[in-house]
Amino acid sequence: MVTCSDSRVQPEVFGINPINNIFSVRNIGNQIINSLGSVDYGVNHLKTPLLIILGHVRCGAITSALQGYENETFATIRELNNLCFPIGEVRKKSFKRFHDMVEEAVLENIHYQVDLALKRYRQRVESGELTVVGALYDFANLYGKGKGRVLIVNLNGFKSKEEILQRVKEEEKDLWWEFLDEFFVSKGWEEK
Repeated sequence: MVTCSDSRVQPEVFGINPINNIFSVRNIGNQIINSLGSVDYGVNHLKTPLLIILGHVRCGAITSALQGYENETFATIRELNNLCFPIGEVRKKSFKRFHDMVEEAVLENIHYQVDLALKRYRQRVESGELTVVGALYDFANLYGKGKGRVLIVNLNGFKSKEEILQRVKEEEKDLWWEFLDEFFVSKGWEEK
């Protein structure tokens, strides 16, 4: 699991004991590039079957990247610079509220990190040895699915329920639809 170093995001959100169950890599903005060696180790040496990119609502790193961070330390600037590309298109759009821009940028960053993982570990994904999941921890209930829910936003590059269901076996579609209806989101945040 690659997740943000924000203290509000802990591996326990999955409802399991993370000891010996979750290999966790943490950095600001849940970025693969900033911890490439650790992510490679989990995928290539530990042979994890599931790589989760876990972002979260109200991310401080994303907020800083959108607002400006020139007064930060060199090391922090270097890490935040890697967020500029994934959120670059979001900056060009108009939003009624800055909060909406942050939440869209959070989603775009998750998608970008999933895309990086899919390119880097393509052979393992294509062989079925690895699944890459983009997920969002909604500790503020912005998506209306409940406070503290982990919501799926990307599965091996697919960003909609329909795209995912096209790849599921016919006999599993009802189960997947129920799961996706409960845990999958693309947009739709609102201040609660």
